Amino acid sequence: MAPSSSNFPDTRFTLIRRLPNAEDLAAWETFVSIYVPVICSFALSRGCSTDQTALLAKSAMIRVAEAISDFQPNEDQPRFRDWLFSLVMEELRRKHPDLALDSHEIPRDGQMARALADAGEEGPVGQWNQEYRRMAYRRAVQEMELEMADTPAWEVFRRTILEAEDPESVAAELGMTLGAAYLARSRVLAKLRERIAAIEIDWESGAAQLSERFSDEST
Repeated sequence: MAPSSSNFPDTRFTLIRRLPNAEDLAAWETFVSIYVPVICSFALSRGCSTDQTALLAKSAMIRVAEAISDFQPNEDQPRFRDWLFSLVMEELRRKHPDLALDSHEIPRDGQMARALADAGEEGPVGQWNQEYRRMAYRRAVQEMELEMADTPAWEVFRRTILEAEDPESVAAELGMTLGAAYLARSRVLAKLRERIAAIEIDWESGAAQLSERFSDEST
């Protein structure tokens, strides 16, 4: 299991002097809760041990705090997730150059996570994007479960997609025709894709806002 953002208290206190008010601290903690799991999953997929992963995530977050004011989101610049990837890779090359090579394959788990991952990408960039989308996928599933947990449509989705049960058996248990079950599942999948896209936009927007705050504090 990847270390969570709560495993990095030293990083939080190292950065806190750059965040003079509670609003900034809350923004940073939200930022850390999103991106530390992505960094950890990526590091583990590259072959880092748990301890190496924790140290890499900590050093990467410190690098982000030092450099985020330089990130200027616009059409001519990389997305934040690509900018962050470059910093993480620099830290990985510096600390574990052998693990920064392109020969490590990402471990894949979960049919839907694979289906929603970026297609046709290989090496570290592909691993990073797949871990990023996997985290967005998990966040979207969590949010939608809270909203739809008591609905037949979610029950069909949960059991046939997340738990890989037989659709015909699930439909029969729920008193639905197989066609109705497939239709309900497809609608949930469509909403899930929309939610993932919205989450990714929200994450980019949050990073841009944090960059602006750091820029204002440094002037």
